[in-house]
Amino acid sequence: MNVSQCELPSPTTNYITLYNSLAHVTSSYVVLPVTYGSYKVFGPTGDEIETDLVPIQSAVLTVPGRQSNATHSLVFNATGLPPLGANLYLLEKITGAPSVATSVPAPKKGEDIVVDNGVSWQH
Repeated sequence: MNVSQCELPSPTTNYITLYNSLAHVTSSYVVLPVTYGSYKVFGPTGDEIETDLVPIQSAVLTVPGRQSNATHSLVFNATGLPPLGANLYLLEKITGAPSVATSVPAPKKGEDIVVDNGVSWQH
């Protein structure tokens, strides 16, 4: 079995070069193995790029011979990669835990459900 894995060189800040070997502009989703945390990615113009942090599947985490500490994949869309050229991206790990959406417990059978968006309406 072939096990491919990589670790980011720095725990906090990394530069990522993406090369486009095609003769036209292209876009590509980038998937980087990371540990759980908050991350920011900045594109070639310095603008922050939207990212998603996705858990690595348990089947991958338990592959024999795997030595990576990565528990998640950081995914972002690299757009406008120049033909036969490269773009540079900056990846920063933000200290502290990532914000997590809180879940609302499911209502009990027969319980009324009230949704309040803070706006009242009268006619």
